Amino acid sequence: MNAQPCVGRCRDGATSTTMSDQSPSAEPPGEVEDDENEAPGDSDVGKTAGQPEEPEEDDQCFKGGCAGQKRKHMPDETDDDGTICPVCLTEWTNAGEHRLVSLKCGHLFGLSCIERWLTTGCGAQQRRCPQCNKKASRADVRSLFARRVIVLDTAEQERLRAALEAEQREKNQLKVELAHVQLNNKFLQQKLAETRQRADDGCTPVSTPCGTPGPLQLVARSTIAITRDGGCRVLAFSPALNLLVVSQPSTNPVFAGFGVRKVDTLDFRPTQFAHLHQQQIRDLAFHGDKVGLLLSVGTDKRARLFDVRSNATVETFNTDSPLWSCCWDADNPFVFLVGGQNGQLLRFDTRRSGGAGEAMDPEVQDRSPLVSLASVSSGSVLACHLSSVQLLRRREGRVVAEPVPLHGPFFSLRYDPATQHSLVSSRPSDRFPQTRHALCQVAPVSVVREFSGGTSQKLLSRPIIMSVGANVMVAAHEESSGCLAVWDVSSGSKVASRLRDAVMDMCSFQVNGCVFLTALTEKALHVYELKN
Repeated sequence: MNAQPCVGRCRDGATSTTMSDQSPSAEPPGEVEDDENEAPGDSDVGKTAGQPEEPEEDDQCFKGGCAGQKRKHMPDETDDDGTICPVCLTEWTNAGEHRLVSLKCGHLFGLSCIERWLTTGCGAQQRRCPQCNKKASRADVRSLFARRVIVLDTAEQERLRAALEAEQREKNQLKVELAHVQLNNKFLQQKLAETRQRADDGCTPVSTPCGTPGPLQLVARSTIAITRDGGCRVLAFSPALNLLVVSQPSTNPVFAGFGVRKVDTLDFRPTQFAHLHQQQIRDLAFHGDKVGLLLSVGTDKRARLFDVRSNATVETFNTDSPLWSCCWDADNPFVFLVGGQNGQLLRFDTRRSGGAGEAMDPEVQDRSPLVSLASVSSGSVLACHLSSVQLLRRREGRVVAEPVPLHGPFFSLRYDPATQHSLVSSRPSDRFPQTRHALCQVAPVSVVREFSGGTSQKLLSRPIIMSVGANVMVAAHEESSGCLAVWDVSSGSKVASRLRDAVMDMCSFQVNGCVFLTALTEKALHVYELKN
């Protein structure tokens, strides 16, 4: 009887060997039983004498396999046990939301499926395993790193998905930039068409920029609704980004507080909202050199540095008093100043993360709220309190206060580094029945010209200085007459536009060769163009 050469291993580790593989001189492990009465084909080749007969199912080997090859249990490829989640009947993975996890009872699931089952599929007191119905909780979920459980390797898929999302974000950013370029191109095309039309009509084709001398006009362009509930307070403009930010209350009840709304000045369209403070924002200031770095202060006793490009908070500084005003140091790009409700002026260095502010306390200082700050050259600071205005200078390690010879009470101070002029605004008083706006030189402090406004000033509005071509303008809101007024400093002429709502803040900037003036009320942003 010819036996196939095969070596197989039984479950108890005994090896069965065919007789054809044994050499004649080798001693067999035992006498081979040879039953002459056994029917042909019924003999068990390779059994040792005296060894109990194993069950047939436990003595299987690969028929016709190579000598010395061990049999391995191969799982049925059609068997899904150990490869799929019993909840959703899809394959689990070794990474991502559907990675392989187990409960305390030992049953396996996909992470997202069992979390959804325990949190929403069961009641608070009835959370059980969906397989064996034993009690289970979210704390019983354990990640597994099994060797014999077949899972899908989705690490590369997750990496590709993240790369795809990054590409999509970059694509969306490029779309926005393309829209800005197309809008600018459309504007220039319209200007070119107007110039060509003048040339065809026989007129001199000279383009007249907004800042050339001539009769000044204040033309209303648009009104942008910011919030229906009110609460807007201050403005800030970034020339590098052509971006205007407006402070407003948060409209999300989950994230209550205050933040800024971004407004694109190329098409005057409001875009994203960024949450910054828990209480009202009182002042904003963009950094002069670091593009997109915004300084904000609020009555929550915090000063915050925020990157408007990435919508990320860079640093937060805490103080002991609500903050009303802020500005960047004109000489040191790492330093900013904040003014408190208690009249204290603090100096912060951004290189000291989370550090306390240095108090700049002169010998005699007004302790009324510090409503406005402006950093001028040579380390000097203009500080406007409700009761006084001071020029603070550092001398021999001390801060000396020089009072500005103006009569209060005051409600605003602005400084224009281009012209090196400051604008100090005062409320009506018994001595002066009208609002006054004094344009001053800084070094030394002296009044250049003074403009009279309305007979009432209840709010801490913020008038501004504007440069329109070679001319210097002053803009302010008159509460009593409900007008937005603009004065020419050189000629003293005045133009006005009706605006009944009280103006909280004002901002001026130049886009595409034209000068715009924006006036912020509690609910909306009004956009005007200054034209000759």
